[in-house]
Amino acid sequence: MFRTAIKKREAEMIKLLNSLSNCTREEKDQRINSIQRLYALELFDIKQYTLAMKEFIKLKTDPADVIKLIPELECKIGDDKEKVKKVSGKDLESALKAMIVYLKAVQSNLGKDTGQNEATNESRHRELIETTLLKCFLQVNFDVTNLIQTSNHICVDEVDKKLLQYKKYSELVMLYQKYEQHMKALQLLKDHAKQTDSSIAGYQRTVNYLQQLGAEHINLIFQFSDWVLKDHPEEGLKIFTEDKVEIENLPRPKIFDFLQEKHESLVIPYLEHVIHTWNDTNSLFHDALINMYRDKITDKKGNLTDTELQHIKSKLIAFLEKSAHYTPKAVLAHFPVDSLFEERAIIYGKLGRHEQALAIYVLILGDVDKAVRYCENYSTNLRNKGQDVYVILMRFLINPEEESARERVSNLLANATRHPKTAVPNIERALDILEDHVDEISSPLGVLSVLPDSVPLCRLKKILENILESQFALARRVQIVQGLSQAEHEQIEDMKQYCVSQGSLVTDGDACPVCKKHFANQTALVRYPNGVITHFHCKLR
Repeated sequence: MFRTAIKKREAEMIKLLNSLSNCTREEKDQRINSIQRLYALELFDIKQYTLAMKEFIKLKTDPADVIKLIPELECKIGDDKEKVKKVSGKDLESALKAMIVYLKAVQSNLGKDTGQNEATNESRHRELIETTLLKCFLQVNFDVTNLIQTSNHICVDEVDKKLLQYKKYSELVMLYQKYEQHMKALQLLKDHAKQTDSSIAGYQRTVNYLQQLGAEHINLIFQFSDWVLKDHPEEGLKIFTEDKVEIENLPRPKIFDFLQEKHESLVIPYLEHVIHTWNDTNSLFHDALINMYRDKITDKKGNLTDTELQHIKSKLIAFLEKSAHYTPKAVLAHFPVDSLFEERAIIYGKLGRHEQALAIYVLILGDVDKAVRYCENYSTNLRNKGQDVYVILMRFLINPEEESARERVSNLLANATRHPKTAVPNIERALDILEDHVDEISSPLGVLSVLPDSVPLCRLKKILENILESQFALARRVQIVQGLSQAEHEQIEDMKQYCVSQGSLVTDGDACPVCKKHFANQTALVRYPNGVITHFHCKLR
């Protein structure tokens, strides 16, 4: 009934205004608009919220003027501070739902109008609308997740307290992350990590958040990974080792320094991941891993069990043997002279100091099998054919008390104790090794020269046969290679003679079939197998 009366008055006033001849068209439009606005406000006052919002949409009323009708929204973005009657109870819920419909309609129409100030005000309107929408959603208990994900103009400082008030912690973290307020997000996650009743309790949200930041936020990652690494070291390390592009591109030397300074126990697993999983060849990491292994083994206050020590020792030996990216001279300088002899021998091998390496295996460790494996590994490398490590091994086995052998041990490893097995020559073992590996020895006669005269000739029968057989095989291979080389040389000569015999005569009247120009003096030409001749620069055409 009230609405009908308002409509009747409105129609009468519009009819009256149209009949006034002394009013301009612009004045009439303004008065009509004012009457319609009063009508919309009257609808809102009598709690016809949906109808009121439809009128505001028709009138294209400034969203700030409409939003202020519900002071509970507490919007600080608009400048109008006019006080209006508060809405409460079920009326508030109805008003908010109508406001949501209104704001979405206005939002969908933004950018379509071409008014004078529309382009200037669009950004402000978007911020006002999206911020108010979020507040409305919170007050009517709608899910705000999708709204946060799709909005780009929410005023974070305006709504973060509201989200906290409604305990929407997860959504607030999402909002901070979207608008790159990472410090606030991470601080919130840290503060709620141990609050069991919080939706963001625990450390995993912090780990996931930090994994997405990237190298430009490395200092922030260090700052907020610290508490996770202290409370949950293994899971916290995934901040720097997870299989994600953002993590792989983090500055690894900085991470290494950070862990070494504040979380030393995690340095080894981090370096192992960088080297073995990401195949990083930076010598900094390879040297550091060796040094960390060494320190673990030699640290008498480490309180490690024998099993743990043996495990680390085996990893160190395997890494020294396989890695080609550490600097042997640098790591060797820090190795003790009274322990870790096998490890030192491997490093000597990397430096090409085979006499020192084999001296450790034979004279200190008394492990001939490892010495033989050392020679086998070295001989299989084609680059190492110039040095005969088997000759060195034979000398240590046959004459361990040789003055040069004693000097080698005393000068390099002054505190080392000679193994009792090396007290007497081990000629039989030397001959067995010679029989098994004669094919790998580059200078068999050199090995025979170190054998003592007391070795019976019959004991050398098999060795000599193998040497002769290998020498004959080598000679045959050389002959075959020579024959193939001669055949190839003759083939090339025949081809040369054929090419020379296929001469062509070019005169001034001849033209290039490609560019149609006559051949000039001192022009580079190309002759194809079919006899066609072209300019050199035309051959690609």
